[in-house]
Parts: sequence; C-alpha cells; structure tokens
Amino acid sequence: KQSDFWRVPPDTFPDDRWTNSIALVFEPRGAKGLYLGMGRVFMAYQRNTPITVGGLATLFQSVRKQSLSTRDNPRGKDSRDQMISPWFRWVFPDVGFETYGEFGKSDHNWNWRDVILEPDHARAYVLGINKLFRLRNGILETRFEVTNLASPRTAGLRGAGFWYHHSRIQQGYTENGQVVGAGIGTGSDQQAFNVEWFAPFGRAGVFLKRHRSDSDSFYRAYQDPDGGQIFLHDVRLGLGARAVVFAGPLQLELSYERQQ
Repeated sequence: KQSDFWRVPPDTFPDDRWTNSIALVFEPRGAKGLYLGMGRVFMAYQRNTPITVGGLATLFQSVRKQSLSTRDNPRGKDSRDQMISPWFRWVFPDVGFETYGEFGKSDHNWNWRDVILEPDHARAYVLGINKLFRLRNGILETRFEVTNLASPRTAGLRGAGFWYHHSRIQQGYTENGQVVGAGIGTGSDQQAFNVEWFAPFGRAGVFLKRHRSDSDSFYRAYQDPDGGQIFLHDVRLGLGARAVVFAGPLQLELSYERQQ
C-alpha cells in the first residue's frame, strides 16, 4: 500500500503494486560453514503488468538489458523494477568468527562487456565481520559492518535512479510510506562498530557509527566545480550504549546515543 500522503492524486498513478521474488542458497560440500546465495525481486503495477504465469517467470529472464531490446523498444525498457544480489556468509564456529557480504544491483547492465567495464553500475553493498570471545561469565561479541547505498561514479554518465526508487514504479520499495529495505535510507552510507557482552541475565554493549545521509540528492543539488559545498554533507557521528535485562517474564531495555 502507498502512503495516504503521496505527492500526487491517487487516480494519477496506480497504487496496486505487487512483488515477485526468489532466494536461493547453496552450501558447497567441502567448505564447512560457507553459504552462497542469490536473490532477485521484481516490482510492478498490477494494472500495467497483471499477475500471470509469464509475469512470475520474469524472475528467470536474462540479466542483460540488451536481451530485452526490440525494434520498438531499442533501450530494453519495461514496466517492472528489478533488483538482484549475490551474497555470502562464512561461519567458523570453532573460533567464533563470521564474515558476510552482499552485492546488489538495481539496474541491468547492457551486455556482458558492460558488466566487465562497469560492474559497479547501480550497485549497493554490505560487508561485515563478527568475532566472539568466550569469557568466564558470558560471551563478548565484536562486530564491524559497512553499508553503502550511494550511487557510484557511473551515475554521472548514465541514469540508474536511487536505491528503492524507480522512474516507472513511483512509490518505490515502500509500505505505507516506510522504506522496505536498509534502515540507513536510500543514497546513504554507514560504518558501524559494536561491542556487546552476553550473559545469562541479559546483554550490554557500546557502539560507534558514522552515517552520511542521502549523498545522491546532495550531489544533484550541489555541483560547484570550485568545491565550495564540501562541508554541507549531512553526516552524523553516533556514540552510544545499550543494555537488556531479563527479569522473569519481562525484558527491560535501555539505550542511549549521542549524535554530532
């Protein structure tokens, strides 16, 4: 459903969106704890693209936009929005270590040559590591994660739109106006470091993060060749602490964060 406060009248654009997605995970033999995955999702307006067997089968269409090109549609445009992402997770239980990552694309490359030349076109990614230390009175977890939804340099030469937004699907990946996706928001990037202690009675920890909001909009608004706008980014540094205490049937949680 779209927000009741959408910027255009409801009869101007359809609001009957539907999604079609698939996720596959492979655990290769001989590589204990390794998980390789691939996900793909399409979004469309049911009024323009009805739910049919053929519509469901688009999950398996080519990732090359050239394959969608016709004489009447030389650029391979269609009425759907799509995202595709491979990911991995490798867990080493014996030493309490984990690493994971995901590389997503919100737009097709034209052909395989384009994939080689500009694999970062319309990309986003997340990378993280997690290490556990066993203590006498619990477990200590350290985690570092980097998330980037900001457009790469290729956006200066070819349009790709923002993540979770598409020119054909006006409301993007939202439900009642709330983004269905990474909490940092479209066009943003974040680096976060967490240290947390887990004990039988609860957990407690501290965190440090840097969050830069919507760089995509910033670079479109400010294009000063002399660099006079370099200090206008919306960047927040956050330092905080949080704790959870189990009290019988209750779970008490306290968190504090200072941003600058």
